[in-house]
Amino acid sequence: MFVYAHPPKKAFTVRGVLDDSAVHRFAAFKAFMASQMELADDRAQQATQDFRDAPDRMRTGCFDDVDIPPQTETVEE
Repeated sequence: MFVYAHPPKKAFTVRGVLDDSAVHRFAAFKAFMASQMELADDRAQQATQDFRDAPDRMRTGCFDDVDIPPQTETVEE
């Protein structure tokens, strides 16, 4: 069996160009997805913090922060 002492030099082929393009696009996609996951994590943490900072509706009641104007008119029968 004939074995090469050194691997053959990479020739310019269409398949080589496509492989390089696929590797580049996959790396770019992975970087994009990592940035999106980081952004989603930041948004989730902010939403959780906003929920914790909001008034507790079970404790304060749903009408505590609503201004109800006093009635000034009288109803005549």
